[in-house]
Amino acid sequence: MLSFMTVHWRASLVLLSLSLSGCQGVTGSPSAASEQRAKEVATNAAEATKPAAEPAAPAEAATAHADEGCIHGKVAHEGCGGDGAAAPATGTGHFGSPFVASTQVPLGAAVVQMTKTPSEDAMLVTGEVTSVCQAKGCWMVLRDRENAEVEARVIMKNHAFAVPFDGKGKTAKVEGVLTSRTFTAAQVKHLAKDAGANPTDVEAKPRTEWVLTATGVELTG
Repeated sequence: MLSFMTVHWRASLVLLSLSLSGCQGVTGSPSAASEQRAKEVATNAAEATKPAAEPAAPAEAATAHADEGCIHGKVAHEGCGGDGAAAPATGTGHFGSPFVASTQVPLGAAVVQMTKTPSEDAMLVTGEVTSVCQAKGCWMVLRDRENAEVEARVIMKNHAFAVPFDGKGKTAKVEGVLTSRTFTAAQVKHLAKDAGANPTDVEAKPRTEWVLTATGVELTG
């Protein structure tokens, strides 16, 4: 009888030991799935505390101010415009479209006419070139031969053509529409830079000029 009770007691101890071992296997040593879940929770919690990422700026914004003084309204370009025709370094001749008008008018007389009676009609204007854009040849300044105070900036329409860089001092005929235009302070400095001057030497304020939007230009020596 005593022997039977001893065996029963020992068997109970074995079962109790196995039971405790099983419990420790669950609570004391987490399974691989539980560890992975814990890592995911920790990662999600860390991500939730991060500040929201700033939306990416449009590509245009990065260059919005790179050439804000461009008179052609370009955002990003080389000099006066990246999509215009290349200017010849030297030369004379006809550039752009053939002239349509047959009667030519000195710049001074054209300005007087437009001051009295503004018109969008093209005219053929003559004068002397005093400056040319040294970046692309996309504009030049025309001066009246009789009155040096009368000037107009000639802008090649739609960048369809360009004039030689060495046009200064040459006689020019320009066919186009004459209007007045106010350039911003940034544009005034940009124009000075493209003319080869130091922009810091130019007063930063808006300036109103006569502008000839040209379809054709003829230069002679």
